[in-house]
Amino acid sequence: MELLKLRSRRQISYVESMKIQCIAVLLCALTVGFLSMAPAGESDVACNSSVGPDVVIGSLDGIGDYGCLDGICAYSIATNIVNIGDEDLPWFPMNNEHPAIAQHMYKMNEVRIEQIGISWVKHGFGALAWDEFDCGCQNPNDYDYLGVGCTDPYTTGLNGDQDGFGTFAGLGPRWEVNATNGYFPFPYTTLGQGGDAIYKRLQVHSDDLDPDLNPNTVYFAEGHYVTPADALAGNGANSLGYRPMVVEGWAGDTWDLSLQGETVSGLPAIYAWAAAYPGVMLETIDIPDDGRMVLAAKATENPDGSWHYEYAWHNINSWRSGRSLRIDLADGAGITNPGWHAVDHHSGTPWANQPWQINVVSDEIEFSTAPADAGGSSSPICWGTMGNAWFDSDQPPGMTQVKLGYYRQGTAPDAVLSFLGPVGGGGCAGDANGDGVTDVNDVLAVLGVFGEGCQDCSEDLDGNGQIDVNDILALLADWDCEY
Repeated sequence: MELLKLRSRRQISYVESMKIQCIAVLLCALTVGFLSMAPAGESDVACNSSVGPDVVIGSLDGIGDYGCLDGICAYSIATNIVNIGDEDLPWFPMNNEHPAIAQHMYKMNEVRIEQIGISWVKHGFGALAWDEFDCGCQNPNDYDYLGVGCTDPYTTGLNGDQDGFGTFAGLGPRWEVNATNGYFPFPYTTLGQGGDAIYKRLQVHSDDLDPDLNPNTVYFAEGHYVTPADALAGNGANSLGYRPMVVEGWAGDTWDLSLQGETVSGLPAIYAWAAAYPGVMLETIDIPDDGRMVLAAKATENPDGSWHYEYAWHNINSWRSGRSLRIDLADGAGITNPGWHAVDHHSGTPWANQPWQINVVSDEIEFSTAPADAGGSSSPICWGTMGNAWFDSDQPPGMTQVKLGYYRQGTAPDAVLSFLGPVGGGGCAGDANGDGVTDVNDVLAVLGVFGEGCQDCSEDLDGNGQIDVNDILALLADWDCEY
């Protein structure tokens, strides 16, 4: 088994100066006030930091390719995980107490970040006991457990293996996996079944990788583990990581891809959008008795004075999944060019791959798919996937009400957020001190009460009752506004 799993391893103006100082202050606030948002690199794995078993992606180490078929290319990603918890993680190949490993790809430009590919889930079959991240591996001397502090690698070959070893391993259906509690049936559907070059593997449309069709685009690879013991310990929302990726060129029968930079451990790739563009507002939604989602948005002024709005909604591990996104509008707001994108499911997955319906009325725009009882005609945002919504408006940005509707029933109601959207005239959304502009003085106002709770105070820009990093992000999204 050891042999099976070894890896192939100007001088500036005063105003500009003030802006730079402001950004430095903001970065300090982000670091002190919300450290969990800071991306962790390969050397920043938080060893022995959790209660119970806790698997995180320590590194993504390579990309395997399998050629293209009818305009779709197949890949796999080598994953390397570490148990940062204080208990061994069960890893039994012949029942459902082992990891299910998903692989994803994204592309990002100055407009949006999109998920462009997903795989089925690789079923794990045995854990090694390496100590690649210097976490002090406590070797259990048993392939059926991943020890505390121990590292386990899966090569591109293993993560791209369609049929496994007859009665275990291989690639299985994502839709059978409940990422909230880690449950999946075993044996899974299609165990031992192979197919053509792209079947079950990480599938990406060739056009999404073609440099001529995607100028000024950066790419990311992502790994995501779902494991019962990890999920039941409450640690399922950090079992993933992403890494920058480049398209080297056409290699005869596929696009040659390579990984660059460091792996960001414990976070999905949607965080790369916020890291690259300070104007992106991002908020996590923890659903009671379910899992975690992330919503991000960005507003950009168009040359004609109108505004372009972009939303990205990522489901980390919610079984309830996403069914609708509703954004309240300013009265009489004009809406043009609305659109929707989601990654394609494949290889027999029972989802429709249909664009969400878009409905615009006088005071809201809603993107939605069919409800759960509609069965195969639905296209929900399932765990490990992302949806994108966008539109243009003649109204400028501010804080408005955004509602996330869930696909499956549960104990908690749909999420209602104070979030970025077209609010029309009436001031600057980031003007915390009330002087009519969003500038460094508003930064100082927010930092002066950072970490405090309040109701209906001007510094609480997102209206959640707490002065936190979301208010910093709301301020950045409204930077340089003058009313």
